[in-house]
Amino acid sequence: MIKTIKVIYSTILLFILIVGLGGCAGTLSGFSDDGGSSVLLPAATQLQAIKNENEEQYLDALTYWKHADELVAGKITDISAKLALVANEHVQRGKDLFEQQREDKALRAFLEALKFDPSNKVALDYLLKRYKATRFFPYTVQENDTFDSIAETLYGSSVYGFLVAHFSSVKNEEDLVAGSMINCALLDSFYSPALHDYEKEILVARKLYKAEEYEKVLPIAEQIRDKYPDDSEASFIVNKSLLNLAKNLQDDGHFNAAIATLSRVDRRFKNVTKQVEAIRREQNKKYAEYQLLSDDALIEKGNMLYVSGHYLDAVEVYSRIDHQSLERDKAIAAVKEKLDIEAENHFKEGIKYFVEEKLTTAINEWKRTLVYNPHHVNAMRSIEKSRQLLEKLKEIR
Repeated sequence: MIKTIKVIYSTILLFILIVGLGGCAGTLSGFSDDGGSSVLLPAATQLQAIKNENEEQYLDALTYWKHADELVAGKITDISAKLALVANEHVQRGKDLFEQQREDKALRAFLEALKFDPSNKVALDYLLKRYKATRFFPYTVQENDTFDSIAETLYGSSVYGFLVAHFSSVKNEEDLVAGSMINCALLDSFYSPALHDYEKEILVARKLYKAEEYEKVLPIAEQIRDKYPDDSEASFIVNKSLLNLAKNLQDDGHFNAAIATLSRVDRRFKNVTKQVEAIRREQNKKYAEYQLLSDDALIEKGNMLYVSGHYLDAVEVYSRIDHQSLERDKAIAAVKEKLDIEAENHFKEGIKYFVEEKLTTAINEWKRTLVYNPHHVNAMRSIEKSRQLLEKLKEIR
């Protein structure tokens, strides 16, 4: 883009010269900082500078041109800053559209931003990392070609020089050799792989939810929600799946697992406090029945739960065995070992999701950690830090 600025600069200087020569008695007008009209340099001074140069009075001529250069450079800086502001407006619009999964309109906004400011980092980041071109066509490099001149030929405007620079088979302008062939992207072939993936994922999530495959749909819907926090459909599928899964677990008598599942429901979606209290009451009623069972029956019941992986329910049953029983201590120790392993597995899963910037899913994994080990200090700290980070990200958006 440096060459573009040089061309603009040269054009302005030429304009100064033409206006100065065309109206000796007049003055050259421009724009002041407040948007009004102001005199840059008198035409008579220009003529005197030209006369000095012709008469080889170079120091006098240079004084004029230095002054002109300062004025032009200042004007370029001022206008460039205004163009950067306009570009940022297009970028913000593009980001909003991208979050709404309106990829085509978002792309146009990012391209528009780069027309005003080819160095805009945010627009370039979206264009380079989140869009791909599916079709390319060959172009034969001409003598003295630049990215801008190629863009003029291919796209009808030199402002698309950044497209040639970033998406052609040549990355450096110095490598544009006359007669060589380069590949350039077709402007209407750009698409966002991420949003295409979203369309596939949300379709799978819909089918699984409709089929009541709640265990299978949760990781898919949570992944979508992490990528697109404002996606209401993904959020609905996640929370409704958790509620339905909790109800199924409650009906099967797995009360602790049901409560653990409800802990992952977004409170903004539904306050589950009353539902948890109802499960606790049913749980206590059920456990009261266990008191009527013999130790052998309790061990058998606990072992069944243990083998099926319902460790939280198993430890509740084992705890009702006579305290004098050696079998009770052995069984509780075995199940607590499993609980610690489950807690660590979920904690590590949370770290993995955190590294992948899937903060909501990470928090849910650490919540599950606390279900298996309520005293897991690292899980508590990680949840708090991730929640603070989520709040900061919301402020940025």
